[in-house]
Amino acid sequence: MKEAHRLRRLLLGVLVAVFLVAAACGSDGDDDAAETESGQEASDGDEAESDDGEDEGGDVDESELSADEIAEGQASGTLGLVSSTNDMRGEGGPPVPGGELVVDWPSDIDSLDPITSSSFQTHSRIGPVYETLFTFDTGPEIGATQQILIPRLATGMEISDDGLTYTISLRDDVVWQNVEPTNGRPFTSDDVVATFEAIKAEGFQSYMLERVETITAPDDYTVVLELSGPFAPLENFLANHHMWILPREAFEGGYDRTQTAVGTGPFIMTEREVDVETVYEKNPDYWKTDPDNGDAQLPYLDGMRIVVIADTQAAAAAFRAGETDISWTSLSPQERELMMEQYPEAQYFSWLDAGMGQVGLNQTSEIFQDPNVRRAVSLAIDRDGMGETIRGGGTIPGPVAPALADYSLSEEERREYLYYDPEEAQQLLADAGYADGLDVTLIATTGYGATYSRQTEWLIEDLTNAGFNVTYDELDYTTYFSSRWPDLEYDIQFGPQTPFLEPDEWLRAQFYSSGARNWYGVNDPDLDAMLEEQLTLVDRDERIAKIKEIQTYILENTIAPIPVWTYLSNYQYQPWVRNYYRHASYGILGIEYAWLDQ
Repeated sequence: MKEAHRLRRLLLGVLVAVFLVAAACGSDGDDDAAETESGQEASDGDEAESDDGEDEGGDVDESELSADEIAEGQASGTLGLVSSTNDMRGEGGPPVPGGELVVDWPSDIDSLDPITSSSFQTHSRIGPVYETLFTFDTGPEIGATQQILIPRLATGMEISDDGLTYTISLRDDVVWQNVEPTNGRPFTSDDVVATFEAIKAEGFQSYMLERVETITAPDDYTVVLELSGPFAPLENFLANHHMWILPREAFEGGYDRTQTAVGTGPFIMTEREVDVETVYEKNPDYWKTDPDNGDAQLPYLDGMRIVVIADTQAAAAAFRAGETDISWTSLSPQERELMMEQYPEAQYFSWLDAGMGQVGLNQTSEIFQDPNVRRAVSLAIDRDGMGETIRGGGTIPGPVAPALADYSLSEEERREYLYYDPEEAQQLLADAGYADGLDVTLIATTGYGATYSRQTEWLIEDLTNAGFNVTYDELDYTTYFSSRWPDLEYDIQFGPQTPFLEPDEWLRAQFYSSGARNWYGVNDPDLDAMLEEQLTLVDRDERIAKIKEIQTYILENTIAPIPVWTYLSNYQYQPWVRNYYRHASYGILGIEYAWLDQ
């Protein structure tokens, strides 16, 4: 069986090589030959490790670093965005206003509602329009997953000694975009209260305000949160990329927030055709200026467009032809290497992604209530083979992504539980009464692009080799994300998980019995108690120790959702793109500083 497995890998490599040779010989670099799907995870770009690995802060050879060392560097800021070419974003003199930035995207979703939709499709599109109270800083010396909290719509926050009262001061110079129904009126504390009340009442992210009992506005520019008990993640949650502030009109029938976005952000959404493009224009009344450029008015761009290009080759051809400025297309390692050879003038960046691919098991189903059957699924997966062959690098993750380096288990600890042994998997199935095989249905979507589709094929073969009889149900993105996965209408699910930037999101959201993202049917009272305890640990070291203890418990007992692979994210920028430093957060954070040197 293992020989057959290795042969399959060898044949896959030969086929990829043949395809690339044919593409190189049959193309001048501008056609869009083969039809495959492009895409990226719920937060970001895709595979292939960089060649040189120079970061903005100095010369660092990424090839000499382990994935965990890269994660630690990104989280601490000792590594910024790891670049595979000389970083040209800082050249070209002072920023020049004007121009339209065009970004490709693999797919789309109907809803723009940040309260009810947790999809990266939603939050990435509304990010240029809405803003949060606090945010994470970006820049050439800041790691892709580094969490430096800075004020945005807020100016500061005071926390009482007992940790039960948060007093937030707001900016008094912000106006809502001058479109219906806000028409340029001032942003006030009433908008924050209305948004937070709506989140608590109906938001998927209500757990982020779970211990907030009252939300009041003593004046137009102050918001007070009174808590029922200490809540360690709250500061991070107030900067979370799911905590956009909406105008009060959004909750008073002023507009349909599923189809329209009206915010305080740098860009006004002017056109939207689902699955085609989303168009933005500069917000002339935006409050923010650039202190590094004489307090010049932001944003620098006149506008931007997010265009949907589902086909990998079409997206690559559009980028090479200069039709897109930033490509978030998912390229295989071989495809990326070919693009770098054909178009060396472009800028190529790579860093360890903040999310991971996961296998979900429906634990309300009788077959997956047996932990040994869940363990058999995990043992069946050749993670290293999948990650190196299809993704070109990365690492095996744990219940908390390696990008949150302080909170994640070490690679050695992760591999103690997440190893590959199809024979042991078969034995566990036989012991559970499935010696002749176990029939399962696996759901996934093409909406994450060709790379995840290739990983799905790999996973199905791994499961088949270990004794599972897999029926594959391939879904469109909306059906997969909006109903089949959250409604537990599956046996096995595979796809990316959001790049959560707070360990409570990875753990309580997914593993708590009533967790907002517990789309797996996990129900373990002992685990619930541990997850509740870590909320109260305001001492950082104590909380880190508890979070690691929780992860070990999950790997030993709960097992699923099963961590599969955290990959190296890659993006391609045109040579003329300046001053855009990608962060793991959704929402195209920092886009107001970007400009085009053309």
